[in-house]
Amino acid sequence: MLNKNKPRGKLKHGLLTNTDTKLMSDKHTLVAEPLIQKLDSELQNNDLIAPHSIQQEAIHRYSNLFEFAPVAYFVIKPDSEIVTVNNPGASLFATDKAALIGRKLTEYICPSNQQAFIEALDLTFHNNQSTRVEVKLSHHSTPLWVNIELKPDTNEGQGLAGLIDVSSLKEHEVEMALISAVYNSLTEAVIVEDKNNIIINVNPSFTKLTGYQADEVIGQSSLFLRSNEEAPLFYEKMFEILNKTGKWEGEVSSTQKNGTSYIKWLSISSIYDQNNDISHRVSIFSDISEKKNAEALTC
Repeated sequence: MLNKNKPRGKLKHGLLTNTDTKLMSDKHTLVAEPLIQKLDSELQNNDLIAPHSIQQEAIHRYSNLFEFAPVAYFVIKPDSEIVTVNNPGASLFATDKAALIGRKLTEYICPSNQQAFIEALDLTFHNNQSTRVEVKLSHHSTPLWVNIELKPDTNEGQGLAGLIDVSSLKEHEVEMALISAVYNSLTEAVIVEDKNNIIINVNPSFTKLTGYQADEVIGQSSLFLRSNEEAPLFYEKMFEILNKTGKWEGEVSSTQKNGTSYIKWLSISSIYDQNNDISHRVSIFSDISEKKNAEALTC
């Protein structure tokens, strides 16, 4: 007959003894610790692999953006030494990348513009601010103007220089300056107006001939310059021809600001937009009063 008071095996009241618990705990620890360490190691590796993969992808993406950007990019040191350059940069200088790396960007700038570039470098690297400067490059047979935008990289002690060819814009500026010089030196008065006959510009000869300052007429309708000496039918026919052919010229009576009447020879030309609609009109006129008076005396 079994002794009910004697524990069966290691059980006592359905619980493990302290000794048994410690032995099992030690056994579980021996088995679990390596598993936990392995799992922890795998988790750490996954944590490291994920950011590393993202970082590599970002570097690859940045590299592609740098190489195939439509802008010529140069990574430079504070003294303008070229650290690296992208494909458009090498193309801009019509040479290989290897020929540019290690050279100073300043060497490729016309002497007359080098000081401006050096001052821009100083602002970029010493004041830690983005700077823009326009210079002419000296390595081309024909003038090549570029706009250089400099951005500092304080972490690397380097900077990024983006070069954009603005030669065509400079040529346009020269052409516009020439046109402006001719426009302002004309002895004939010139009015530029929009399609609604609103004056948007006049030249100095306009003021000399009419007595009106530019700020008095700009924004006003050119119709106020009409003389009451001409019948309304005269202007109706003028605009009929103007709208049909795009131009008109002839003698017109007019009045100066001080009330003096005079006769002018007026030539009007229309300017059309890409849709062949009138966008502007240009009126050129001169005082022919003396000529008309002389003709009257000889008759």
